[in-house]
Amino acid sequence: SRAERLVADLLDRYLGAYIRDLAHQRLKIGVWSGHLELEAFEITPDALDMLGLPLLVARSRIGRLSLQVPWSRLLREPVVLVIEDVDVELRLKTTDELDGRQHERRERLRKRMRLDYAELVRHGADGSRANQ
Repeated sequence: SRAERLVADLLDRYLGAYIRDLAHQRLKIGVWSGHLELEAFEITPDALDMLGLPLLVARSRIGRLSLQVPWSRLLREPVVLVIEDVDVELRLKTTDELDGRQHERRERLRKRMRLDYAELVRHGADGSRANQ
């Protein structure tokens, strides 16, 4: 129907950056019932960029995403999102793949982790001073 095509186009516009090859054929849309279902899809490698993490999605498979929107009772009932059979493999971005801010954050985190580790070694994991 025309309403279903409109919803599919909107989903493509807003989710296309996160879902690889968002195919309308894999979408099951019940516009008036408020039910949307997407099966067997992958997320894009840069889907996590908005989180500001130095990670890329190396591999992914989402078995099923189901969304239920109670249009007539939206203020009284929750929107329900169910994601099933999730398999995601992440990897660190290489220095070339990082933007300047991400690279700086990664280096600060790396330094912080080294300092925290040194502090743990110096004071001992149980809080007592080592070498006393």
